[in-house]
Amino acid sequence: MLRCSKCSNMAAVRYSRDGNPVCRECFIELLELNVHETIVKCEMFKRGEKGYRDDSLKAVERNHLYGWTMDEIVSKIGTKNNCTFCGVFRRQALDRGALMLGANKLVTGHNADDMAETILMNLLRGDIARLQRSATIVTGW
Repeated sequence: MLRCSKCSNMAAVRYSRDGNPVCRECFIELLELNVHETIVKCEMFKRGEKGYRDDSLKAVERNHLYGWTMDEIVSKIGTKNNCTFCGVFRRQALDRGALMLGANKLVTGHNADDMAETILMNLLRGDIARLQRSATIVTGW
């Protein structure tokens, strides 16, 4: 049984950044700390910015943006490839919400593996437009 490298409680996962085993509580603490450090290092927000969460939640309601739900899409196309639709719609909703709010940054929480997968899929599909959009990555790590 692995023990947490920070507090010696029973480990729940290995933290991907350093590979050390950590418990649930320490994982959350480490994740929040690393997200905060990245935000500060990359200067993603200015001091005093307000209203980003409530306005963002309202701005990215998918039914309002698209006029249909994922359940309706699945009923028309079936369960195969519906993850692609959901991911595209979710990202479009985030992009539209950021544009509506005049945001100059959008933090998605994707990691290098996610980005590599996206780039490889776009490359294999020959989708140059999407490949160009996925080429600019800002990361604090």
